[in-house]
Amino acid sequence: MLEQQDVQTAADLTEEDQKVIADATAKHGRKVAYWFDEDFGLVVVAKPIGAQGKANYHRLVNELQDPDVNKALALEQFALACVFYPTREEAKKIFEDNPAFALKAAARAQQLAGSQVKELGKV
Repeated sequence: MLEQQDVQTAADLTEEDQKVIADATAKHGRKVAYWFDEDFGLVVVAKPIGAQGKANYHRLVNELQDPDVNKALALEQFALACVFYPTREEAKKIFEDNPAFALKAAARAQQLAGSQVKELGKV
């Protein structure tokens, strides 16, 4: 179960953290990623699902193409939409103090949404 991780070992996670990851996995299948940092703890992002998830991704794509939109802010908003744990308000505080982490979480959420799918061949 502990596959998509940036944790030294599974032993680094508390039982509570492992339960959060199990809950995310139960809801999103294998489409979750998580990180643990000594400063801010566990963060879990999940593949956007359903109509709202699709709308969040479409908004991100449109904002990234708009020259008047702040790209970093658009990616941060997408990351917030994909955060499973902690709460959105707690995630905002983490991203305020660690803006590059918000971009990493957004990039990983995009991969979970399908951007990493590789072409097998050409016809």
